This record gives sequence, C-alpha cells and structure tokens, in this order.
Amino acid sequence: MKTTTRFSRIAAKLIAGFVAAGILAGGAAAIAPAPEAAAATMSQAQKTSIEQKVEAELVKLTNKTRARIGLKPLKVDYLLTKSTRSWSKVMSSKNSMFHSTTYPFPARTESAGENVLRAPVTATAAQMQAAWEASPTHWANLAAKRYGYVGFGAEIDDRGNIWVTAHFLGDVNGDYKAQATPSAKKAASTKSVSASKVTSKKQAATARTAFAKQLSAQKKAVSTAKATAKKLASKATKSSKVRKAVSALKSYESYVGKHTPKVTSSTALKTVQKNTTTVKAQTTKLNKLIKAAQKA
Repeated sequence: MKTTTRFSRIAAKLIAGFVAAGILAGGAAAIAPAPEAAAATMSQAQKTSIEQKVEAELVKLTNKTRARIGLKPLKVDYLLTKSTRSWSKVMSSKNSMFHSTTYPFPARTESAGENVLRAPVTATAAQMQAAWEASPTHWANLAAKRYGYVGFGAEIDDRGNIWVTAHFLGDVNGDYKAQATPSAKKAASTKSVSASKVTSKKQAATARTAFAKQLSAQKKAVSTAKATAKKLASKATKSSKVRKAVSALKSYESYVGKHTPKVTSSTALKTVQKNTTTVKAQTTKLNKLIKAAQKA
C-alpha cells in the first residue's frame, strides 16, 4: 500500500480495507447474544470491570498468537484504546455491528486495520479470540507483520451483549509517538517524583555538609582574627596604620558574629546554598583583613 499523509486518501483506503480485512455485521465473528438479564442486572462498576478484563486478556491472547507464528508482540497504545472504546460504544448504542466510517487512528499512517465483534456478555476473551482467528479477514489483521500497536475496547449493553473493537496500527513513517495508559503514565510520574525526592534529599545532605565545612572555616578565621588583634594591641598604640587595620579587623569580626546565616533541618536547598555562599564571602573578606593587619 502506498504511504501518504493526506487524511482523505488514507481514510478512503482504510474504509475500503476494512470491508476486506474486517468483519461486517452478521459475519463470522458475531456470537449469539445472551439473555438481557445477564447484563441488565449488572452495576456500571461490574460492567467496567468485565470490559477492562476482556480488553487486557485480548492483548495477551493476540500477542501469544503472534509469538506462536514468530511475530513481535503489539504494544498497547492509549489513543487506539480510546478509539476502540468509542467505536464499541457507538455499535452498542445502535445495536448494530459495523465498521467505523470516520478516521479512528492517529494521523501520519495508512497502515491500519480494524476488527469488530459482538458476543454474549458471558463469552470469554478466548472464545472471542477464537472467533476472530477462525475468520481469514480478521486473522489477516491479527497476524500482520506491519502492525506494531494495538488497542482493544469493549462495551457491555443492557441487552446481554458485549461489543468489542480492535484497532491495529503500523508506524509507516517512523515518527509515531505511542501513548501509555493513564495508569502507566501515573506510575511513571510517581516513579519520577520518587526519584526526584531521593535526588533532592541527596542534594540537601550535600549542601548542608558544604555549609558546615564553610562555617568551620569561618570560625577558624574568627579565632585567628581575635588572636591577631590581641597580638597587635601594643603595636597599635604606636602606629596609626596598625590601629586602623586592627580596628577594621575587629569591626568586621563583630559584623560576622552578628550576621552569619544559620541552617536548620527545614531550611530549603536554595537557601542553604545561598547561605553557604554568604559565609564563604564573609570568611574570604575576614582572611584578607587578617593579612592586612599582620602586614601593617
């Protein structure tokens, strides 16, 4: 099939392909409906549970079949899952099995196919899969090497039927970005957040260690400043130059004592880093004043 990205040409080819490669209402993949009571008494939660279970099992069964014939497994794509659920709902609402007449797949591909099915709600996913595999046109989609992604969507009505749609997609142009299910996205996001928290804790611990080292260096400088001032006390009375140097030293030493920033266990990482920079700057200036006083 020739590759094109034009919607109209793709859609036309897909629709024509579905007639040949899918099942039409009343075809081989229809399983006799069950009594209405089988579904009418179900709660929405029960229906959703069955629908999702069928979808998941069909993925496993399809990939098991593909593995048996030497093909790569299909990846579940959320966009395809949404389109199949939507179409199954349409068939259920009309109580008629037919193929979609609109373009149900993501753009930029014409390698796509659709299988549809109606079965009693009591049917198993294995029975549904067997019905598809028994039909040459459905089998053609299940066993197509060109497909890489799939989505299954089920819908249970109150008449005792379960409607199922399968959408297959092949990434012809190599630029399709598959979408994970919301739960998978959430799990990935949670994992990312957890990893981020671990990283943040390590960064915070490293930052606090750096602050402690810088604070220790500052305390050493303060001690040296006091000893230097004491040593030059007698010389300061005879030299104005020394007196001014010692005065500047004492003044800044006092300033450092009053304005040295603190860090607690709740201090934010950015603040810890900022405080470390401040202490480093204070220590550097104090050491310069110490050298100036010693040289005076």
